Amino acid sequence: MDKLKEKIFETSLSRIWGHFQNHDSAILTAFRHTMINCANEDDSTGENLQTPQNKDRNKQLSASLMKLGYGITKTSGVFIENYNTEAAKQVKEDSYLVVNLKNDPNFVQNIQKLGEHFCQDSVLIVPQGGKGAYLLGTNHSAFPGFGQKHLVGDFKPAIPSDFMSTVDGKRPFHFGEGENYVIETFDRLGNNSKYFVTNISKDILAKIL
Repeated sequence: MDKLKEKIFETSLSRIWGHFQNHDSAILTAFRHTMINCANEDDSTGENLQTPQNKDRNKQLSASLMKLGYGITKTSGVFIENYNTEAAKQVKEDSYLVVNLKNDPNFVQNIQKLGEHFCQDSVLIVPQGGKGAYLLGTNHSAFPGFGQKHLVGDFKPAIPSDFMSTVDGKRPFHFGEGENYVIETFDRLGNNSKYFVTNISKDILAKIL
């Protein structure tokens, strides 16, 4: 890594850690390989989702998160979907680090509902201070189980190319080497973007709130 990239990485890591110290945070995605085990039984169709569909789902997720007043930034990683079952599959997914910038008391509940809406096996909750992070089950997969918590420990800075250590050996998330860390919020959007975010999130938020 050259000096400029290293400096950007260190600055970004410092800002991420600062958010962890001051706010609850979470990591989640709308990516899904197949629609099985969904919390809403009507959605458990077994349909295979393709990359364009997953990207559209993530747009809906990001719009909903920003409309709720949270700050978001993209991460990428690998997750074992339907872990420890015959349907287990390693999938690459674009995810969001979500920061509860306004300290909404319903933050965890809203993240959980979004995880259920998008049929995720779990969402990752990082309590303020970065200690005691846990997976919270949001569908009926075997691991961690609907509504169940699975402690994964404390977040710590990792080597360059990973902004966090691997979670439980199964769910690593990382920023690309030298990527600049930018938190996006609804308030910072232009008027056209605010209209788009409001429109795309309206139906989803009506279902979960």
